[in-house]
Parts: sequence; structure tokens; C-alpha cells
Amino acid sequence: MGRFGFVLLLHRFGGLSAKTVTRVLASLGEVIVKKDQFISECEQSFQKMGLDFYEVMKKAPEVVERWKKYYPLAQEVWSNARSPRV
Repeated sequence: MGRFGFVLLLHRFGGLSAKTVTRVLASLGEVIVKKDQFISECEQSFQKMGLDFYEVMKKAPEVVERWKKYYPLAQEVWSNARSPRV
């Protein structure tokens, strides 16, 4: 199903106007493009550091698990943080 078919389905069964559905899909397209740009920038940054972005991301769940025990402390510090007085 192409984009037009998807718009037609949302219009017919979702109760939204075709114009509204088209705007929503256009916004989603922008988000996807921005996400792709962000990923490309991350890949380039990691490459400049001599790292492979995807190899590093494979280790992310392990890192999250290892640091999970410090989350409550970090939350407490963050909740008690105040802006410096100027």
C-alpha cells in the first residue's frame, strides 16, 4: 500500500480529514529525515574518534544494566540541583 492508500484508510476509518492525515504523514516524514540525519551525524562523530557507532551501540544494554543501580542516586541529585544564583 502506497502513501495515498494509507491516507485514504486513515481518512475513511480514522475520521480525520484527508488534509489532516496528509499533514500528519508529512510531519512523520520530517521526523524520519531528522532521525536519519542524527544517526548519520553520530556515525561520523564516532568515526572521527576511531570507533564504530554500531559496535558501541551493541554494548549499550550492558552499560545500562551496569549503571542501573546508580539511577536512584542520580535522580536524587538531579531533583535537589538548583540553578546558581546570579
